[in-house]
Amino acid sequence: MSIIFLIGFMGSGKSTLGKELAEQLGYSFFETDGWIEEKEGLSVTEIFSSKGEAYFRDQESKLLSQLQLTSDIVIATGGGMPCVGNNMDLMNQLGTTIWLDVEEKILVGRLEKEKSTRPLLSNAADLSTTIRDLLEIRKPFYQKAKFTIQNADINSLVKLCG
Repeated sequence: MSIIFLIGFMGSGKSTLGKELAEQLGYSFFETDGWIEEKEGLSVTEIFSSKGEAYFRDQESKLLSQLQLTSDIVIATGGGMPCVGNNMDLMNQLGTTIWLDVEEKILVGRLEKEKSTRPLLSNAADLSTTIRDLLEIRKPFYQKAKFTIQNADINSLVKLCG
C-alpha cells in the first residue's frame, strides 16, 4: 500500500488516525486541507467565505492530480474531496481508499465544539439535521472506497494496512 487515502465526514478522525497510522507504517502524513490553507494563506473557512466552495473543491482536485508522484504516504482528505468530479475514482486508481464511517450521533458530539470552524456547519440551525443531510449526499461517494471501517480506531487501521 503505497498511498493510503483516508476519507470520511468531517470529525471522523481522518487527521488524528492518519498521523498515527503513518507513524506505525513508517509513512509520511499529508492533510489536503492543510496544504490548501498553506498554499492560499487562508483557513478553509476564509477560503469558503472569500472565494467560495467551488474554488476550494477545484483546488482539492488539482492537488489530487499532483499526488500521483508520491508513495509511502497516508493522506487525510477533506470530507467533501471524494464527492467532486472523478476524485473518488482517481483516488481508487492511485492507492487504497479507506472510509472512516462514524455514526451520526458521534459526529454531532465531536463537531458541536468545532461548528464555527467548519464552513458547511457554521450557519446550521440544527447541527444533527445538517450532518444527516450532508451524509446522505456524500455517502454514495464514500461507499466507493475499497475498504470501510466503522467507528475506526488505530488498531483496526493498522490491522487493515499493516
